[in-house]
Amino acid sequence: MMTSASDTRRTTTTHQIDLGQIYGLNEGVQQALRVLDNEPGKRGRLLSEVHEGEEWAPRLFSADGVRDPRFDALPTPMKMPPTLPVDRKATLFAFGGERANSTLFTAAINTLFLREHNRLCRVIEAANPGWDDQRIFQTAKNVNVVQLIKIVVEEYINHISPYWFKLLSDPSPSYTARWNRENRIPVEFNLLYRWHSLLPETATWNGTPMPIGDARFGNGPLLRDGLGIALDSASQSQAWRLGLFNTAAVLRPVELASLKQGRDNRLATYNDYRERMKYPRLTRFEQISGDAEVIAALKKLYDNDVERLEFFVGIFAEDLPERSAVPPLIGRMVALDAFSHALTNPLLSPHVFKEETFTPAGWASIAATSSLRDLADRNLPNGTAGLRISMDRPTHLSVA
Repeated sequence: MMTSASDTRRTTTTHQIDLGQIYGLNEGVQQALRVLDNEPGKRGRLLSEVHEGEEWAPRLFSADGVRDPRFDALPTPMKMPPTLPVDRKATLFAFGGERANSTLFTAAINTLFLREHNRLCRVIEAANPGWDDQRIFQTAKNVNVVQLIKIVVEEYINHISPYWFKLLSDPSPSYTARWNRENRIPVEFNLLYRWHSLLPETATWNGTPMPIGDARFGNGPLLRDGLGIALDSASQSQAWRLGLFNTAAVLRPVELASLKQGRDNRLATYNDYRERMKYPRLTRFEQISGDAEVIAALKKLYDNDVERLEFFVGIFAEDLPERSAVPPLIGRMVALDAFSHALTNPLLSPHVFKEETFTPAGWASIAATSSLRDLADRNLPNGTAGLRISMDRPTHLSVA
């Protein structure tokens, strides 16, 4: 979700999982990214080009750094440095989202879903040769979005949860639930998902260390080494631990802006949100963490009064439970969103979520998708043999 630059109480994006980072958020952006051709073999496709035998989105800028006028409707890459070198600018892709080129790892995931869209168009068109460009595009897009929802639940949420059982993205138990309504993502959710302290200062790229700053706004290594190497490198890179005193220096100004956003929105206190989420209110800072440095800093900042502890600070001050990637209050709020948001997507309603909507080919693709590796298996020219494509930490890495 994107916060409005002019009013931090508002969002500039939708409240649904809809792959807006690929397709854009309005018809003008979407039209600019499409082939828009009813000729057989081109129907429904997103614009793409082939480089070194792999499919990529077209470039947003020319080799001399001039923006392609075909993409005037697209948003400007958010926080792209005005002094970005021309050779790096020339590697940025034409995607629908403002942050779609923020790092080459981000661009890699977006590339994977772009390829999957065009693959879906091929199989849907082959099975329905009488369908026109628009029907094939919309069907492929809907299939792609549902596949993302499945990956969110069955790989990502299972990855961060501490539970010993696995969750499935079966929406049918939600059909009669009292909370089964389209969710409106509030500012609290925006803030609790600012997991900046997970981002390491050094990532791995093709087996060698790479400063994370080098991954920003420059897809040259991705174009040079290929999507498989990018996905493997992301999987081999070690994330940091979520919590206070652990944010990379480059992101500390963002943390300060987040704290200001919470204050500007006059959010309730951390204890108020604990109570709202059915946790007991805390009476001492020692109840939030066993880390003496954290306790001392909180006492000093909030004049030894736990009732003054702010939401944004408190949720990241908590100790991590065993096997959990996130602290308890964040975990409970994310879990609530997972089921009152992801599984209430209109595409998963009982009137829509069926083979007739997605076509037999699309329905089969949805059934065969639970992870990013499933998409990679279908969209890497040489397959995934020898590549690690997983959200889990490699066993040889320790926790930072």
